[in-house]
Amino acid sequence: DPEPFRWLLRPFLVNQLKQRPYIHLKWAQTAHGYMGQKGHTLQISGPEAQRWTHARRARHQAILVGWQTLLTDNPRLNVRHHPGPDPEVILLSPQGALPPRLALRETAPLVYVINPTHGGGPEGGLLFVKMSFTDGAVPIDALWHTLLQRGVSSIFVEGGAQLHRSILSSGLFDELSVVHSPHTLPDADIPAPPLPAGLPPAQVSTLGADQLWHWELPL
Repeated sequence: DPEPFRWLLRPFLVNQLKQRPYIHLKWAQTAHGYMGQKGHTLQISGPEAQRWTHARRARHQAILVGWQTLLTDNPRLNVRHHPGPDPEVILLSPQGALPPRLALRETAPLVYVINPTHGGGPEGGLLFVKMSFTDGAVPIDALWHTLLQRGVSSIFVEGGAQLHRSILSSGLFDELSVVHSPHTLPDADIPAPPLPAGLPPAQVSTLGADQLWHWELPL
């Protein structure tokens, strides 16, 4: 099966030719195009999609998550539903602080805390990386450059709508996966990002009751 070798080659080429980590965006959305509920955890996809997600986590060196997702979900971001190593985690912290309890610290081998106030570490599994934020956001090109310099070669992005929109707008990504649920979930009130223009045709498959739309961008 050439697929594992093909996947390893793509991140290597992006690292060398584009001088940034390999970026895979992923989110799940309801039948009406929503990806979450403000202030509450909302499970959108089914168990098959969750196992697929954990298999993809195991492929990547790190997972990127935004501040709001961290506060709302307190996710573990490990690969408990699939064999493989737990990834490192990259947190965007616009205030330079962390919640008192972080579930992901129990499994993540290293947590990068991208923040505007201080750097240092690693201590206790935390590595603080100082970067400039504007209106609570960090420039995507600068973020990728900084992380590659730190040795991060591939990133699976599981952030919220704002983080995904920023990355989609930058055009600095290599794969995009959207899990479409057949359910409407009336409590959902956070719209999923619009898909960017110019994507190649999607590869469509099923994950239990859900449908997976997947794109690979040309290198």
